[in-house]
Amino acid sequence: YALIIMKKSKRKNILNSKALFRSGIWLVIVGALLLGLFTSFHRGHIALQTDFLALLPAAKNDPIAEEAFARISEKTGKKLMIFVGNSDKKLAQNAASSFYTELQKTPSLRTIQFKIDTKTQDAFIKYYFPYRYHLLSPEYKGLLEQHQGHAIQQRAENSLFSPIGMGLTSLIPQDPFQLFSNYVMSLPFLNFGMMPDRNMLMAQDGNTHYVFMAITISSNALDAKAGFGQEVDAIYAASKLVKKKIRGTQFLYSGFAFHSNAGATSSKKEIGLIGNISLL
Repeated sequence: YALIIMKKSKRKNILNSKALFRSGIWLVIVGALLLGLFTSFHRGHIALQTDFLALLPAAKNDPIAEEAFARISEKTGKKLMIFVGNSDKKLAQNAASSFYTELQKTPSLRTIQFKIDTKTQDAFIKYYFPYRYHLLSPEYKGLLEQHQGHAIQQRAENSLFSPIGMGLTSLIPQDPFQLFSNYVMSLPFLNFGMMPDRNMLMAQDGNTHYVFMAITISSNALDAKAGFGQEVDAIYAASKLVKKKIRGTQFLYSGFAFHSNAGATSSKKEIGLIGNISLL
């Protein structure tokens, strides 16, 4: 009876040792795979899918839809908008100038639109000014339809004699009622609360003044294989330098690259955390 018990216990020990050996092998394999996956993510060998358009149904049989998606991806994936703000208007403008200088050190940023090009302004005026009597703002159209022309005249006089009068004063001899100036002020970019100041587009939210900047990056944020992360990191680094240089400066970021970069960074951290927990 004792021999039978010893044989059974020996057989159990052999089975347990085999099970432990197999478990150890699987643990080593899983650990190696997780370690390789974690290393590949950190080295950038594996790109996360950050293309929002990839969630849409496939349109392989529709070349027009494919071309439309490609154009949308090309235009929106490389565009970034940044607002540089400060409670002091001059400090906001100085911060934007300093930020622009820092960004110029990053060659992968294709374009940086910071100030309104005076040549573009002159070309715009030269092209559209002859049609000023046809390019009326909706407000002035309504006044003329209601036979309220005297109100337009009164506004022109108030603007002319006001110390902070708005409008293109150089065109007053040819446009005494400032019809063209009023039309320019009614254009869409001004309807978003932005006004030109020292050739910069500025907006105000409460007590904070913001300078608008538009950036075009070389990589497409909607392309999973694109390396837009370095460009976003360069923008963040430049903003940190400006914040240290000019106190009270704040930045508002908008664009697919910022959101995709944040999502990719968060995903890498979660994958790394899961991998570390799995190895415990």
